[in-house]
Formats: sequence, C-alpha cells, structure tokens
Amino acid sequence: MGSEPAPVEAPSSNYKWMVFSVMAFGLFFGVMDFGGTGVAIPTIADDLGLELRRASLIVIAFSLAISAVLLPVGSLSDLIGRKRSFIAGGFIFSAGAVASASAPGLEFLIAARITQAIGAAIVMANGMAIVAFVFPAGERGKGMGYIGLAAGLGSVAGPIVAGGMIDLAGWRSFFILLAAGTGVASVWAWIILDDARIGGQARGKFSEYDWTGAILSAFALTLLIIVVANSDDLATWQLVAGILGTVGLVGLFVLRETRTRIPMFDLNAFRSRQFSWAITARFLGFIGTSSTFFLMPFYLQDIQGYAASEVGFITFPGALGFVLTGAFSGRLSDRLGVKRFTVAGLVLVVVGTLLLATFDEETSLYVIMPSLLITGLGMGLWIAPNMSAAIDAVSSATYGVISAFINLVRNTASVIGIAIATTLVVGFIQHTGLSADLGSLSDLEGSPDALEIKSAFISGMRVAFIVFASVAGFAIIAALKTRNPLRRPELAAPGQLGSVQGGPVASDSGATELETVSREADSDGPNVRQAGN
Repeated sequence: MGSEPAPVEAPSSNYKWMVFSVMAFGLFFGVMDFGGTGVAIPTIADDLGLELRRASLIVIAFSLAISAVLLPVGSLSDLIGRKRSFIAGGFIFSAGAVASASAPGLEFLIAARITQAIGAAIVMANGMAIVAFVFPAGERGKGMGYIGLAAGLGSVAGPIVAGGMIDLAGWRSFFILLAAGTGVASVWAWIILDDARIGGQARGKFSEYDWTGAILSAFALTLLIIVVANSDDLATWQLVAGILGTVGLVGLFVLRETRTRIPMFDLNAFRSRQFSWAITARFLGFIGTSSTFFLMPFYLQDIQGYAASEVGFITFPGALGFVLTGAFSGRLSDRLGVKRFTVAGLVLVVVGTLLLATFDEETSLYVIMPSLLITGLGMGLWIAPNMSAAIDAVSSATYGVISAFINLVRNTASVIGIAIATTLVVGFIQHTGLSADLGSLSDLEGSPDALEIKSAFISGMRVAFIVFASVAGFAIIAALKTRNPLRRPELAAPGQLGSVQGGPVASDSGATELETVSREADSDGPNVRQAGN
C-alpha cells in the first residue's frame, strides 16, 4: 500500500518487553472499561433518572461504535503509522472518559461513550498488531498470550475496581481513573515506541484511504448488530429487511474491495486456509462462550437468590481459569503448535458448557464454581493460540487491519451469542403465557407466577447452553483444520512472513527469499514452501 516500507531492525529482547508494557497498560484500562461500566450502569441510571431500557443505550452505543469503526481504524493505522495511531487512540479514549465523567445527561453521556469506543478501537487494533510484530515468529504465541493475560486481568479488575470506586466516590470517579490510566499509557507510548522498530512506518498517504469501503463496512456491521440485538422486538418484515440490507451492504463492500487499487481490507487474506479456518474457529468459539457470563448473573441473582455483591465472587473462578491458562497457552503453542491448544481449549469449553446445561434452582456452588472454572480454563487455552494462527497467516504490512478484524470477529460473535441466549430464554418464558423481561425476574419473587417463570428460565437456559456447546463443537472441527507453523528463527525475523495459502507474500524487511517450514499436524506431513519477491 503506497511506498515500500524501509527495512526494519529486529527488536531486541529488552525493547520487545518495553513495547509490551505499553500495549498491556493501554489494553488493561481499555478492557477494564467494559466490566466496570456494566457495574456502574444501575448507579448511573439512578443518578440521571433513567429507565432500564434507556440506560441500556449507554452500553449499546459503545458496542455499536466500537464494532463499526474497528475495521476502518485498523486499516487507517496500517496506512498512516501505528505509533501515532496508538497514541491518538489513547488520547481520544481519555477525552471521551473525561466527557463521560462530566456528563449532565444521557445524550451527552452517549456521545462521550461513542468517543471512548473510537479510541478503544484504535488502541485494540494497534496493540495486537504491534505485539505481533515485535515478538518474532517463534514467540508470537507468547506475545498473544501475554497480551490476552493483560486483557483478562483488566476484565477481572473492572467490576471490582468500579464497584469500590462507586461506593467511595461515585460513578464519575471510575471514568476519571480510566482517563488518567489511558493518558499515562499514551505518554509512555510516545516515549517508548519507534515506528522503525515496531513495523509501523506510514505505508501510504491519507488521501489514498478507502473511505468508501470504510463507510460500507461500518454501515453493514452497525445494521447487523442492530438487527441481531433487537430481533425480539422487530416485526418479521423489519427483521427480513434488516437481514437483506446487511447482505446487500456486505455485497457492495466485497465488490468495492475487489475492484479498488488500495482496498481497506484485502480479501485475499481468505485465500489462506490457515487464516480462514482460524477465523471460523474464533467466530464459532466466541458464539459458544459469550452467553456464559451473560446468563450467569441472572441465574445466580434471580433464580438462586444471591446478592449482586456475591455474584462477582461466584463467577470469579471463570475469570481465574482464563488468566491461569492464558498465561502459558500462547507461549507453549510456539513450541508445541497451536492446534493442540486450540482443540483442547474448545473441548474444555464444550464440557463446561454442558455442565452448565444441567443447572437448576437447587444446584450447589460446589458444582457451579468448578463448572465455570472449566469453561474459563478452556477459554484461556484456545484464544491466544487461535490469534497466533490467524496472525501468522498474513503479511506484517496488514497487521493493523487484521488485528482489528480479529477483534471485530470476537465482538460480533459475542453480540450474536448473547442475542441467541436472550431469544431462547425469553421465548421459553413467553411460551408459558407470561411476559417477563430478563431484568424483572427478581420483581416476581413471591408472586403466583414466580415458580413457573423460574422453571421456564431454567429450561431456556439449558437449551441455550446445549446449543452453544454444539456450536463450540463445530469450532473444534475448524480448529482441527489449522496448521502448526514452525519457523526457523534465524530466517524468520519479525516482519518476515512466508507464503500464505494461495500465493506468496513478500517480506516487509526487504529480504529476497524466506524459507518457512510448516508442519501439518494431520496426515499430510511436513510442507516446505519458498517465498520470494
């Protein structure tokens, strides 16, 4: 894209970890926002006098914005440079957090949250891309694993930190903390990052950016998420129109990207079987796991009767399991191959999800907490190796947009999974002839309909978990199709990727020849390919 990037020097070990500290710090606060804001929503609603449905717009607006802009900002960062993009993203997020903290009403807060989402998308896309570059091919799984660990710690810290700060100083104090933390990360990035050492040189001109493709992708994803998230409330014709509109926009996007000289997202990436199967496994895997931590709070509070303050401790084993296995799965997958970790992790997810499908109103915590631990252990095992498998299949020149796409797949799959879970549970409740919102179950305690609605909720939850275990099972099949790439470290410096399925990819560092050794973990045996300019 644009002019050829200048040759780059392989980052030293010390510099690699300094860069990682910047990325981990920024992503930690970005991810902490997700869980922390969820805890703050009831307090915000009470303070601003909002009904539940209006308060939910605070979360929906953030999710829509981050999904809509992830792909465009990832592509833009590849064009104009990753250092300046990451720093800009951090400051945009900080500005949005300050605005959120000072919001006088809902409309202002929604605008501030959209600003935060844009900044978060830029940080997420560039963070993964920069880590993927500075960790050499033989250590890329380690880098993905540790960056996942930082994100996991952020997700664990979010509800705990937000809950404590809300009690001590009000909900606005949490957004001030986010602004300060991300601002410090941006300053740290300005000091540490060097475009020549992180593969982040500008590869084109701002005027060359594919604005048409960016707009088409943003509208397509926004419409898809709106339709999926509101499928229960839409009339049949509205649902059909939304689906057809999404398909039409995606078709126009594909047509645009295949005909423009400098596409926002190079669809040739899908010619790589490795990339395609890794993305398929990721999409199905996140559909299969996203509902677990969405349904559990409702089940524990409204069915089991636990207080909100107790739910965080009950679900903690799931987060702990993710952190424990996420800390080593990426590192070991560099040596032992990505396939076995991805498959083993997804198998654990299936087992844990099927255990969740056995829960009823009397299920003991001695069953609930180990089941969540198994699910968390599985998630930690498969996510980092899966990211490594996808990143390894593409040229480093596209790390920004590919990293954004990987995050986008997760977000979209999570929204779809939650929508399916909500539809199934609410459908079972409505089948009883009663009408109940998921958030209103606790209000029915003691009423004649309470037992029937709780029974319907449990039935719907069980069916949902069986469906998601099946989806995760299909993700295992996709994971079995991925390769275990093993590269000779002396030949595969950072930024030098070998050929992808469907055609060679030239090295970004100016090398004229690069040998990549890929070992198929199936019966195909070793496969050696040459890639050259």
